Amino acid sequence: MFSKGVEESVRMQQVCLNRLDSVVTIKWQTSPDICGSFQEYRLFGRDELFAPYALLQTITNLNQNEINFKLSNIKQWEFFIITRFACDGISQWVSDTMKVDFEQPIEWELDSVSVDLLSQHAIIGWSNHPAIDSEAYFVYYVGANNILLTDTNGLFYQDTLRGNPESQSEQYSLATYDSCGNTSPISGGHKTIFLQGSFDTCGRKIALNWTDYEPLNAITYRIKTSSDSFQNYIVHDSVSALTYSFENVAPGERYCFVIQMLSDNGVTSTSNRICFETPLPTGAPNHIHKVTVNEEQDVELHFRSELTQGTISIIKSQNNGLYSVFREFSALDFTGDTIIFDVEAEVENNSYFYQIIHRDQCNYNIPQDSSNISNTILLSIIETTIEAEIDWTSYNTFLEGVGQYHIYKQYGLEILPRFTWNLIDVLNPNQNKAFDVYLNQEYAYKLCYVVSAIEENVNIYGRQDTSFSNSICYVRELSIYFPTAFAPEGINTSFKPIGIGIDETTDQSVLEIYNRWGEKIFQTNKITDGWNGKDKDGQTYPPGTYVYYAKIKGELGEFVEFKGTIILMK
Repeated sequence: MFSKGVEESVRMQQVCLNRLDSVVTIKWQTSPDICGSFQEYRLFGRDELFAPYALLQTITNLNQNEINFKLSNIKQWEFFIITRFACDGISQWVSDTMKVDFEQPIEWELDSVSVDLLSQHAIIGWSNHPAIDSEAYFVYYVGANNILLTDTNGLFYQDTLRGNPESQSEQYSLATYDSCGNTSPISGGHKTIFLQGSFDTCGRKIALNWTDYEPLNAITYRIKTSSDSFQNYIVHDSVSALTYSFENVAPGERYCFVIQMLSDNGVTSTSNRICFETPLPTGAPNHIHKVTVNEEQDVELHFRSELTQGTISIIKSQNNGLYSVFREFSALDFTGDTIIFDVEAEVENNSYFYQIIHRDQCNYNIPQDSSNISNTILLSIIETTIEAEIDWTSYNTFLEGVGQYHIYKQYGLEILPRFTWNLIDVLNPNQNKAFDVYLNQEYAYKLCYVVSAIEENVNIYGRQDTSFSNSICYVRELSIYFPTAFAPEGINTSFKPIGIGIDETTDQSVLEIYNRWGEKIFQTNKITDGWNGKDKDGQTYPPGTYVYYAKIKGELGEFVEFKGTIILMK
């Protein structure tokens, strides 16, 4: 008697055959034996569809669930198991029948292959095979032949044995095998993205190119960049092509790239990493020692250069505004200390700023080779009757800073060598204004001034430089006025011209006084003595209004006429 519901009591699980030695392995699910009525398992089998089943094995161990034995032939065997007995001691539990498992698992593709960002080894990944009895996976390196890399039950593998995705695109395949050892066909290969690049020095760009990812269709390729080889990668751009030009590369920087593929089914894959160290230009700093104005009012630019390649440009700005190229020459034209002249600068009206720029053989500016900025000192004078206000712009060129400002003065209009000028004041570097009071004995309207900046100490070049401003020379115009009244017996006892620039060494000047009837009552060529209000006998004229006429010669030879009235007061 056979029990119903036998599938719940004993069930065949697997029948595997090793074709090499004809040994079959049969596995089943054991019976629960709730009543303790178990006596034995009986294994039946047949090798043909219509042949009767024969008892092959008897197993008396309730907990045994597997048996191995050699078959007499390799045919289409099928098996079942009877469990004796059920709780009534009579009924038998009969399992389902099962044939020898010769079925291959279906071919199973890789999900993707990528290159590990840190190790630069290939990472091969796949998902679980759908077969219930899938046991594990073979991973192959595809070269001239399929080379087995590993036998694993995991879902990814890092190739540290064969492939080198830093030097070429590498291909990998997968096969699955089940619990009976049946192996699927080897899948089609997946290839890593192989990224290469080159640096265009003069173009200041990096040209990237890479292999297509096979076999998936890529929607886009992301260009990811970092200044660090191993992390902090960000998406710089996305393209559908297999080339890219990375523009505006700065010198002296590190640029690293990886390409990330995004397929039409959402799979991503990352290429190998490549990095570039963009070279710094091989140059040497330029230095401006000083900018000074010479006696001819030309600018002298004193500088030093040790450059041996590229181009030197001297750029110039008026009042520190927009710069433009003033001079340009090969770096080999000047080495060591050099002086360049600027004869076009209007130094009496503007302060000029200069800087030396180095351009390499690719015609790019090299900022680290640029010189300091230097400027001319702009001197201006505001003259009054009794003094000159002297103003100048600060000088900020010297390596050691300005120690002092010196103010020099020269009498007369002829420009003489600077060492002949008179030093009239020494000021600290924080000052840029001074006053010069005119002396009675000097020709106050024939003066020249210049200011110099003195470097505080000897600098690293063994120099302690001096920079001069523009020179200002001026002739003050004849400046005369006459009082409107005087009192011979009072404080203002004489009537005479007051001012500067009168030629007192000649008698070519004249002063005439007339009464109200037009009679000339006084005349003198000693213009600065004036009229004391008295007649030739020493008697004071009566108070009232008188008319004067003066013709005065200035020290520069000019004549100026004056007419007016004067009140003689008691």
